[in-house]
Amino acid sequence: GSQVSGIILALFADFNTKVTKGELIAQIEPSPFQAKVNQAQANLDAAARAAVVNSQAVVQQALAGIQAANSALAAAQANVVKAEAITEDDKVKVDRRVIMVKQGADAREDLETAQTTYKSAVADHNALVAQQHAVEDNLKVAQAQLNVANSVLAANQSQVKQFAAALQSCQIDLD
Repeated sequence: GSQVSGIILALFADFNTKVTKGELIAQIEPSPFQAKVNQAQANLDAAARAAVVNSQAVVQQALAGIQAANSALAAAQANVVKAEAITEDDKVKVDRRVIMVKQGADAREDLETAQTTYKSAVADHNALVAQQHAVEDNLKVAQAQLNVANSVLAANQSQVKQFAAALQSCQIDLD
């Protein structure tokens, strides 16, 4: 018997001819099997390997996005700390002005200016905290994108293995 079937090109044994293991009995037309090998090779080369290369590029982009988000987060955290210090300083100045106005040592207008400066510092601080939260969210998105990219890469690498196995199977049939 034969593992594959096809058109016989040459017959080297006849019915009831004694043969030994490994002896060539018949030659089957190889062109359909060669075509399958060629197709399997093309699938492996074009589709699968290109997809892996593209997936690796997406992973690298996601890593770059994470690095950028980490840098932006560090800057945002520094800005929040700076804004907290300014807010605290402005609060101390307002408290001092309140005492000075009560004692008649300072003008009411100076107190109002200090209060306005303090309110502005609080608003700036709140805006920077919100900006920090946005950057943290961007970092989470970048990490999720990296996870997706790694999953796609793994799937494409598995597809390469599938195409390689299909190529090996076609090559066995051809042989």
